[in-house]
Amino acid sequence: MAKRIQFIIFLVILLTASAYARCRIEGKVLDVNGKPLTGVNILIEGTSFGAATDDSGYYFIPDVPCGKYRVIASVVGYKSVSRRVELFVDGVLTLNMELRSTAIPMGEVIVTATKTERLLSDIPVSANVVTKEEIELANVETAFEAVKHLPGVNAQGGFGWSRGGVKLHGLSPQYALVLLDGQRLHGGPKYSVDLSQYPVEMIERVEVIKGPASALYGSDAMSGVINVITRATPNKLMGSATAVMGTYDTRIYKLSQGSKIGKFGYFLNYTDKESDGLEPEWDKFKDRMVRASLGYNFSSIFKFALKSGYFEREQMIDPLEQKRYSLNSLWEWKTSKTSKLKLRASLFHYSRFWYKGGYTEIDVNYNNYEAELNYHQSVKNLHLLTVGYNYFKEEHIFPSRFDTSHATNSLFAQDEMDFRPFSLTIGTRIDYHSEWGREVNPNVGLVYRLTENLKLKGSVGKAFKSPPISHLYTDDYFKRNRWLRANPDLKPEKSIGYQLGVNYRIIRVTYFRNDIKDLIETYDTGETKMGYDFIPYPIHSYENIAESYGQGVEFAVCGQFKEWLGGRLGYTWLDAKDKETKEELFYNPRHKLNLELEYKLRRYGLGINLRGEYIGKRYGYYVEPGGCGCVIPDELEELASYSIVHIKVNKAITKYAHVFVAMKDVINGTYAEWGLKELSKTAFKSGIKLKF
Repeated sequence: MAKRIQFIIFLVILLTASAYARCRIEGKVLDVNGKPLTGVNILIEGTSFGAATDDSGYYFIPDVPCGKYRVIASVVGYKSVSRRVELFVDGVLTLNMELRSTAIPMGEVIVTATKTERLLSDIPVSANVVTKEEIELANVETAFEAVKHLPGVNAQGGFGWSRGGVKLHGLSPQYALVLLDGQRLHGGPKYSVDLSQYPVEMIERVEVIKGPASALYGSDAMSGVINVITRATPNKLMGSATAVMGTYDTRIYKLSQGSKIGKFGYFLNYTDKESDGLEPEWDKFKDRMVRASLGYNFSSIFKFALKSGYFEREQMIDPLEQKRYSLNSLWEWKTSKTSKLKLRASLFHYSRFWYKGGYTEIDVNYNNYEAELNYHQSVKNLHLLTVGYNYFKEEHIFPSRFDTSHATNSLFAQDEMDFRPFSLTIGTRIDYHSEWGREVNPNVGLVYRLTENLKLKGSVGKAFKSPPISHLYTDDYFKRNRWLRANPDLKPEKSIGYQLGVNYRIIRVTYFRNDIKDLIETYDTGETKMGYDFIPYPIHSYENIAESYGQGVEFAVCGQFKEWLGGRLGYTWLDAKDKETKEELFYNPRHKLNLELEYKLRRYGLGINLRGEYIGKRYGYYVEPGGCGCVIPDELEELASYSIVHIKVNKAITKYAHVFVAMKDVINGTYAEWGLKELSKTAFKSGIKLKF
C-alpha cells in the first residue's frame, strides 16, 4: 500500500510539473510573395492562448504548457492555415506560416456572438465583422457609416438628438443592444444609441450580430448586438493627425497617439467636429470627444486594460447639449491552457439638457453601473463551456419629475460542442430584475459541415427588452401637442427569433424571422390636461398592446479576388408589419442592395473604393424641402426609392502622409430619411492624414 501511495504521489507531482512547464511559440507570417502580414490572428485551438502579428509579421505566444496542439493562422482576405505541433518542456518552437489570398471570407474572427473567439464562418447566426482595414478604404468617418452598408442593417440618419441610429432586421434602433468593448451604452430618445459619435480612428473593428441574443446579453438584444471594439495599445510609438473638410461646412480634426513602455501601453484619441448639419438655421452642431485606452501586462497570462471616454454635443439653435462619459476596466487571467477568467467593471453616464427661452426645459441624467465575470473552460476540445454573472444598475434622474433606479442580477451559461461535422451551441440566461421579476431566455444554434466549403446553419432563441424607466415613472410630460403619462405596470417586450442559412465559399444566404409580442405603444386615455398655453391637450399613456413581426432574406457575396481587388455584394428583402393592422413598420425598405469594390494599387500608393447603394420604397414621414425635421407630420406616406454612389480615393504622398477625396451622389429620385426634408443630392469630403 505504501508503494502505491508513493507511486500516486510521484505521478501527481509529474503531472503537475508537466502542466506548469511553460513553452514558447514564435514565428513570422508572410504572404506567397514573402511580404509580412500584419494583424494575423494566431489561435491555439481548444485553449485561451493566442496572439496577433505586428508590422513585421512577427508573433509570439509565451508560457504555453507543453503538449500537442493545433495552431491556426487567419486574417481577412487570406485562406486560414493550421499546423499540428508538439511542445516539450521549456522548449521554444519557431513556427513560420505562409498565407495565400482567397475569395473565401474565412479569416474573420468574432467574439460577440459567443463571448469566445470563433471564426465567423463557424457561428450559427447571421453576423458581420467590419475591420479597420475595410474602414480605412471606405468613405466613412464613424461607426455608424461603417455598418450601414451591411445586409440586414438599415442605418437611419438623423438630426439633433441622434444622428446615427441603426435598425437590425427591421426593428427600431432601441431593440439593438450597442456595446463599446463589451460595455452597455445608453442612448437618447427611446434609448437608441448614436453610433455617429465614435470616430473610426479609435476603432479596431465593429462586430454585428443579427437575431435574438438575450441568452448572453439580457435586455435590449431583441434584434441583435452591435459591439464597437476600440484599438488596443500599440506595440511601439505611433501617432496620427487628420483634418477633414466637407459639405454642410463640415470641419473635422482628429489626433491620435500611442506607445508601449515596458509592460505599460496607452492609446489616446481626440476628435473635434463642427457642421451646419442639414440646415444652419436649426441643425448646426459641435462635437468633441476624447478616448483613452491604457493597458498593463502583469505577465503573459494576466492582463489589465482601462478604457475611458468623454463626449459632448452642442446643438447651436435652441441650445441642446448632450454629455457622455464612461470608464470600462477589463481584467483577463489565463488560469490554465484550457481555461480563462475575465472580469469587467464599468460606469456610464449620459445627460441631456435643452435650454429654451432662457431656462432649462429638459434636464435628464442616466447612470449605468455594470460588473461581469466570465469563466471559459475547454473540455477535451469537444466542449467549450462559458459561465458568467452580470450585475447591472440603472439610475434615471429627471429633476422635478422622478429619481429612481433599477438593478438586475443575471446568470448565464453556454456550451459550444464540436462533434464534427456538427457543431452545437446551447445557452441560456436568467435575469432577476428588481421591479418586474425573472426572465429566462434560451438559445440553440447548429452548424452542419456538408463539405469543407458548404455549411448549413440554424438557430432559434428568445429575447426581451425591459420597459424604459421613463415609461414607468415619468409624471405627465408634454410632447408634440399631447401629454404623456407613465404606466408603472408595464411588462418587458418579448420576442422569439429563427434563422436558417447556407454558406458556400464566398456566398451566404440567410432567412430570418422575429415575432414580437407585448410591444409598448401609446394610447389615448380619453382625458385632457391644460397645457402651458392654457389650451387643453389629450393625455396619452403606455400599454403592452402591440404585436409585430419582421422576416426576410439576406444574401451576401464577399471576397478578396486578387491581392489588389476585393468586393462585396449585399441584398436584403424585408417584410416587417404590425400583426393587427397589417401596416408596414416605418422606415423599412422592402429591398436594399449594396455593391462595393476595393482597388489597392500599392505600386502607386493608390486606393479606390466604389460603393453603390439602393434603398427601395418604404413608409415614413416626409417633410417638404425647406422644412425642419423636428416638425413631423401626423401621417405616414410611401417614400420614393433612391440610389447613391459613393467614391473615395486615397493617395499616399509619402510613407507618413496621404490625402483622400470622397463623394456621395444621389443618382435618381428624391432622398429622404427619418422624417427629414429632401437632402442634398451630392456631398463631398476631402482631407489629409499624417502618421508616424
